[in-house]
Amino acid sequence: MRKETSVSWFVTQRGRIFMMGTAGFTTVALFGLQFVPHTLGLNKYFEIVTMRRLGSPIPLTSNLEKLWNQVLTDIKISDYHKELLRPFMVFGYDSWHAGSLYSRFGALVGIPTNFVYENVSSIDKDSIIVNDDPVDWTRKDAKELLNALILSDEAKKYAMAREIMMVNNRFVYLESAANGGLFFACYHTASKWNEIRNLLEKPFGIRAFFYVCFAAFYWGIWAMQRDALTRHYEFAADKKLSELGSEYVRGGLEFYDKTLQRNTALRSLLGERGNKLYTAMGNDYSFFRQKHLPYTQRKFFFEDIVKQFHSSADKL
Repeated sequence: MRKETSVSWFVTQRGRIFMMGTAGFTTVALFGLQFVPHTLGLNKYFEIVTMRRLGSPIPLTSNLEKLWNQVLTDIKISDYHKELLRPFMVFGYDSWHAGSLYSRFGALVGIPTNFVYENVSSIDKDSIIVNDDPVDWTRKDAKELLNALILSDEAKKYAMAREIMMVNNRFVYLESAANGGLFFACYHTASKWNEIRNLLEKPFGIRAFFYVCFAAFYWGIWAMQRDALTRHYEFAADKKLSELGSEYVRGGLEFYDKTLQRNTALRSLLGERGNKLYTAMGNDYSFFRQKHLPYTQRKFFFEDIVKQFHSSADKL
């Protein structure tokens, strides 16, 4: 009598029940993978990414605290939501966010290191390492990097407001549901296909081929919907902030102009590695997916509004 292999056990009634339970567990796990860090685990998230000095989180400077409060007033955040927002200093030169104002756990807004700089002379150049080596600050691209790190208060306010807008939505809930839902849909589709085509009676290689096809198809749906939703909320944030007046329009334009300048400088300084991270224009390099709106597109959005301001002023 032929000995039952491990693969053939999975096509038995007990094996199929086991796989259904495993699929259910994985569905819940994938939901939690997105949901927990932005809700129940938000404090742990904060502990990991916050900048510290002598073991304690570095507080916002008085100027950043003032700008933060101005932003909350400008975008008309309610007193309840103000209590849910927690600004803090974060590593690196990119603003950051986590959580959601639609959750009782609140949201985090990370303010990057360079927001404390007032001018080039205030930059701690020794703390900037490129390719594990000190930077030659006599180089043109190095000087451009330093200039790109200096932002006006208007640009800082825009960046803070943008991150608040990015947590003032249901992205966490929608993506948590998509993670689990699309995985279970993939499992259910494969299971039904096995029944319809009677594939459980055929060699595992045939089933494996279809499993790979279904997995690729549903991963494609997941990636497209996630990227599209992210870009939707990014555009909505820019549009909403542009309606607040010229201060945020100028701030947005400067912010993206400096971001592009920073990335092109880093692309040059990093050499071959820089070519893999940034395009010649300064956008994030992406071979397949477009996870975010290109910085050039966001810059042009505010640039067009500034031109409209000037055109209206000329007519007057």
